[in-house]
Amino acid sequence: MKYNLDVLNDKEFEDLCKELYDIHYGVNFQVFKAGRDGGIDLVFAGKVENEIVVQCKHYINSSYSLLLEKLKNTELSNLKKMSPTPGRYIVATTLPLSPAQARDIKAVLTPYVRNTNDIYGRKRIENLLSRNPEVEKKFFKLWLTSTNVMLNILHHASVYNSEFHRAKIVANTKLYVLTSNFNNAISKLSENKFLIISGAPGVGKTTLAFMLICERLARGYDLVYCDGRIAEVEHAFSDDPLKKQIFFIDDFLGANLHDIKTQKNPENKLISFMQKFQFAKNKYLVLTSRTTILNQAKYDYEHLKNSGLTTLSQYELKLQQYSMLDKATILYNHVFFSQLGKEFRQSFFNKEVYKNIIQHRNYFPRLIQFITDESKYKGSGFKTVKDYIYDKLEHPDEIWEYAFEKQLSNEDRYLLLCLFTLGGNNVPEDQLLIAFESRYRYEIKNNNIQRNPRAFQHSLKKVLNGFVNAVHDSSTSKNLYTFFNPSIVDFLLGYMKGNNAEIIATLSSVVYVEQITVYFDVKINDKVYIEPSIRQELFQVLTPKFSELKSIEDRSCVPLQILDLLQSFFEPNISSIQHIASDLVEKIVADLSFINSGKLSFLIWCIGLHEEWPEVIKKIKTHFERLILGMLNNVEIENDFDHFKELFKIYNQDFSTFLDNNNNKLQLQLKLGAVFSDMIKDIYHDENDLIRYIGEYGMSSAENRVRDHVWDRYIEFVNGISLGDYFDEMDHEYELDASRIVNDIQEQYMNNWDDDDFSPTPISESKPFEDPWVEIDRLFSKN
Repeated sequence: MKYNLDVLNDKEFEDLCKELYDIHYGVNFQVFKAGRDGGIDLVFAGKVENEIVVQCKHYINSSYSLLLEKLKNTELSNLKKMSPTPGRYIVATTLPLSPAQARDIKAVLTPYVRNTNDIYGRKRIENLLSRNPEVEKKFFKLWLTSTNVMLNILHHASVYNSEFHRAKIVANTKLYVLTSNFNNAISKLSENKFLIISGAPGVGKTTLAFMLICERLARGYDLVYCDGRIAEVEHAFSDDPLKKQIFFIDDFLGANLHDIKTQKNPENKLISFMQKFQFAKNKYLVLTSRTTILNQAKYDYEHLKNSGLTTLSQYELKLQQYSMLDKATILYNHVFFSQLGKEFRQSFFNKEVYKNIIQHRNYFPRLIQFITDESKYKGSGFKTVKDYIYDKLEHPDEIWEYAFEKQLSNEDRYLLLCLFTLGGNNVPEDQLLIAFESRYRYEIKNNNIQRNPRAFQHSLKKVLNGFVNAVHDSSTSKNLYTFFNPSIVDFLLGYMKGNNAEIIATLSSVVYVEQITVYFDVKINDKVYIEPSIRQELFQVLTPKFSELKSIEDRSCVPLQILDLLQSFFEPNISSIQHIASDLVEKIVADLSFINSGKLSFLIWCIGLHEEWPEVIKKIKTHFERLILGMLNNVEIENDFDHFKELFKIYNQDFSTFLDNNNNKLQLQLKLGAVFSDMIKDIYHDENDLIRYIGEYGMSSAENRVRDHVWDRYIEFVNGISLGDYFDEMDHEYELDASRIVNDIQEQYMNNWDDDDFSPTPISESKPFEDPWVEIDRLFSKN
């Protein structure tokens, strides 16, 4: 099997050589600790000192000529000074060596190297690894990136290769430090079948999830990845107990607190989806969330809190769980695997510097990623790298500020702000370009900015990989852009808050209605607050643009979005914009194809409470029945019915008269049945109770019990949307396969007697040291 030795740092390579040579030579080598090794990495002292000496040369992206030069000019000199002279001298390198090159090395190191058998190139080391699988298990990074395992991962993640592709797996694995978090998390996943990884921003939630999933993919589980609504992936859940699946939903409650209010994943859907994994064989679910957002969801979602699911399988990732050696290795890996200039790199090997970083109260992995990025230091104005590092440690909230304000051009900042207003996640290049050009034209016209040719392309190239990541969506042949990590959105939220000049410039140049609504609000919350002092100016600027605004969604009713914006953002101007709102209602009525029923219902409900909009209310009354039928036609979930019945009362319409029309009644009945049929799969059934019924009364009785239980839930559903008084006037039909539900529960019950094909074998972690600083100093001893 072929191994990727390049994912190891130089100290890990030394440790690997020790493990392999201990077995191969049947002796116990010692690893040289901190301090100049004088040509020794490993040594065995049997009857005499230096009986066997090993020199380990881990060369990544380097050449054989440099290795030979190092051996000739440095190591040979060290050997001549060594006392006593080594009885046997072995050279191990990660470079591939031909027989001729091995002979050249022997010639250079004669008489210390006896023969070419004491020279190990990449292939010989890989052969030793293949013959010693117990060593492979101790080096998780090697196992994960080995040829066979990597092919397995890529095969089982092939549908979602934008997230789990070879380059990203290797890049993440290089930097990854295996801690107790990994084994603890995988044990909890095995026990409960789903896992919520929570923690503060930048603590490593997504990285831990990524490595857990790679480990499962390597063992034959298929990945189902979701970065949006659960409804988009629940169809992929297989009822086949032999089909191995792991589902991954990153930021399942949203990236910011306001996302909870959008109900991306409705509460009942969330609960039933988690419960589904508890009773299914070979099915696992991994979710991530910021702690603050998860805690807010527990507060807002009573059923979610009462279900106990979030407590049952929450794994809180805390900085306190990282040992000093863990922190040191994370820092060392970032330095070792980065292409850094000599001066910048050397600064991290200063004992005072690395010790202060590791022990600093503000240490967290994302900050380490930032301070080891040399491009952030260049042009920062700090006289020394040490001063720069210490400043960022003291002010971690400013890690993006200097780069944004001092290292980017105006055009670069316009681009990032446009990406921010578009949501900052998987934004298509054509939409980003249109938004950027609009902002650029605004700046040229209002602030005398000089147009630079190919400004968009130049700025995009500059911010890529530093502020922005790009992936290619093969299904649409478009490039999609996402912020490098969520902390950039946090920074831009802070940057915009109270920055009235930037708020006006940003909102005055919008092209898409979402650029206003995603991160801006007239209420004080975690969004950018639009102060009353600038609302009138914004109103005057935006009013002429309402007829031109577009939506980032293809299937969206733009007039409805704009009407919602008017009603929520510019309430003090209600009387003066009545004619605009009236025209928007006409446009909505003209095309009800892609309306959001819940939003339209709520909006019309709000408008009905405004006495200042008599013209708009009159327009709605004129088209009331058409609007109601349009809502019904587009209803998707239970919440879309929230204000349905109440609208009749607000607009003085008789619901009984509406129902007297057989077509209206039929459409309402069909929609109630369709929505509830979709809800049936989320209804919880007491498995133990049904299994008892099957045993005592037979399958038929159990099926009737399911039918009765579902009927009770249906009555609750109809009463919950205020239609209970008209229950007897309607026919009620929904799709229920009681036999399948009972059979599935019985099958799951039987399968639960068998173990899953999940073997939570603990992965070997670093052994604890009596004094971790001895090993930390060894890490940073040679550079």
